Amino acid sequence: MKHAIKLSLTTLIVGWSINALAATIVYWDNPDSFERLMSSENKADFTRLSVYYQPQENKMFCGVASAAMVLNALRVDRTPEQIPFDSSQFSTLESGYLPNGGGNVEHSDKSYVSWSPLFHRYTQNTVLIHSPKSRIEILGKPAKGSQFNDYGLQLSQFVDLVKSNGAKVVSYELQNIDDIDAIKANMVTALNQPEHYLVVNYARKGVEQKGGGHYAPVAAYDRGSDSFLILDPNNADYLWHWVDATSMIKAMNTIDVDRYRGYAIISD
Repeated sequence: MKHAIKLSLTTLIVGWSINALAATIVYWDNPDSFERLMSSENKADFTRLSVYYQPQENKMFCGVASAAMVLNALRVDRTPEQIPFDSSQFSTLESGYLPNGGGNVEHSDKSYVSWSPLFHRYTQNTVLIHSPKSRIEILGKPAKGSQFNDYGLQLSQFVDLVKSNGAKVVSYELQNIDDIDAIKANMVTALNQPEHYLVVNYARKGVEQKGGGHYAPVAAYDRGSDSFLILDPNNADYLWHWVDATSMIKAMNTIDVDRYRGYAIISD
């Protein structure tokens, strides 16, 4: 009997630990997720980010997809002239069947000539047009003079990518997280600023997920559960989810190659 009580207590403790760990993340298909969103007082960015959400095209493009989402949220239907067309969507053969050759044929009707089958909307191709770190380098080609395959983007490289599209960025590398409350307050303030978007760069293991370093836009903060809503670009593996603030901040306090991860606040 004594052994049985001990075993039951051990099972209870282990079970509680597992449940506590699992409760760190609440995925979008959990009814509690919608309840958190409804009760949140810091969700102004959710609507536009969710409208312009796009999954990453490959496993190295989480930062690229996050940049495209945020830039679209800032500019689509507001300053579309800033957004380049993605001509790679049509082959030369396909373009030949489009009206006006897709915009490349002389015509007396000027409105016809100006028409394009493409939308003014950032894709994971056009967001890289002026990026200091090229597409092929993000995919692993060593930079000039290096033998190192630097996949993806470090936080400073992500900042350079966003700035190359004419946006403003304030970034924070979280080398020191002694004052977690101050860091959280700064992130929440960004969520409440009109036309400012928050992107986090963190280690997945810090939030009990599989994978390495990752980027994702943050769409909301719920004070009751003290958690952030992450619009994960990798929807092949994870739904959108709420992560408790402390775990997220600790996950950003990790090293990527030789510098710390952190977060960026993007505006126009």
